Amino acid sequence: MSPAQHPSRALKERAIQNTVADLGYPAPRVLAACSDRATLGGGFLLMERAVGRPLLEDRPLSAGRRLADAQLQLHALDPEPLLRALDAEGCAAGGGVDRRAVAFDAHLVSLERRIGGGHSPAWRRASAGSSTGARPAVRT
Repeated sequence: MSPAQHPSRALKERAIQNTVADLGYPAPRVLAACSDRATLGGGFLLMERAVGRPLLEDRPLSAGRRLADAQLQLHALDPEPLLRALDAEGCAAGGGVDRRAVAFDAHLVSLERRIGGGHSPAWRRASAGSSTGARPAVRT
């Protein structure tokens, strides 16, 4: 991980990777995580080796579709086990996860701050859908 990132991010990444792997998503498990900057200059993860070949070497013409399928599979996972894992990781570090901070509406607010206002039509549609509780439609 980048030395610019807080080293505790490695612990959160471990919770996320291992939980989605437990839920059946094709992600390598984290075998060890370290948040001590003194070891390598920043937090780091030691993960299982993923089987197979890099996607662009293996199937370059179908990479877009395979990535879209992976995103659909990821976003179809039940978020509750992930939130529990992040709560447990945060509690172990003396904190916890503010579930409001990882909610869809909070993500839109954070994204708007990062991109400077969100004045595009797509942004307005996503924001309008979020205020009614509706989620943007995913087309397959």
